[in-house]
Amino acid sequence: MKKHDAVFHFKSQAALARAAGVSRQAVWDWGEFVPPAIAELLQEITDGALKYDPSVYPDTYRRPGGRLWTPSPERPAPAPAREAAA
Repeated sequence: MKKHDAVFHFKSQAALARAAGVSRQAVWDWGEFVPPAIAELLQEITDGALKYDPSVYPDTYRRPGGRLWTPSPERPAPAPAREAAA
């Protein structure tokens, strides 16, 4: 799924970011293609109006073994630092 098509569907990068659950900066950083895991989500939430087709993704999106890149699960936020006793 090309980013241009997703932006066109949602009318703006900000609306696309809200729909995908990411920041506007993340959308800006995507480049030409929507990351595969997000493209799958967008296909689902648009009831197929946007299509995810893994065959159109360039090799730079492929990992060894042919799998497409997917974002890593979010890590929990680190615990706040404790202040040392004076």
